Amino acid sequence: MTFLHIYGKEIGNNLEEFQKMKYSDNEKWVKYKQERQNKLNSLDYRDEFFGQFGDKEVRLWYKNHDENIISLIDKTKSVEEQARQAHFLRNKYRTEARNMMSNREEASELESGKPNKTFDELLDYKISVKKLPLEKAYQDIIDTAGKTNKEVNKRFNLE
Repeated sequence: MTFLHIYGKEIGNNLEEFQKMKYSDNEKWVKYKQERQNKLNSLDYRDEFFGQFGDKEVRLWYKNHDENIISLIDKTKSVEEQARQAHFLRNKYRTEARNMMSNREEASELESGKPNKTFDELLDYKISVKKLPLEKAYQDIIDTAGKTNKEVNKRFNLE
C-alpha cells in the first residue's frame, strides 16, 4: 500500500498541482479530505502506515475501528471469551494507531505513559477498583471496548 492508494491521484502529479487544488478550491479540498479519511478508516493497519499520518487522521481511524469492536466479537462464545476478544482488539487498534502516528515522540510517550494493559490487569482493575463482580467485570470490558477517551476526542473536535 503506497501513499497514492490512500490519497489517490487527485492530489495531482506534482506538488504544484496539489497546492493549487488545496489552496484555490476549498470545497474540493474539504470533500477530498473527507473521502481520503473515509478510505483510510476502511483499511486495516499495514506496515506501510508506520509513521505516516497526522494525529487527527489517526484518531479518526482509531475511533472508527474501536467503535466496530462489538460487531467483531463472537457472540456464541462465553462472556469471558468475548471479553478477551474485546480486550485483544482494543489493544491491537491502540498499538496500530500509535504505530501510524507521524509524531513518533508523542507515540513513544503514549506507549510508555499509557501502555496497553494485559487482560488480567484490566480484569483486576474492574474487580478491585470498580468493585464489579466477575461476570459484570467481563461485561464491562466488552461494553467499554468500543468507547474512546472523550477528552482526547474533544481535543480533535470529535465529540
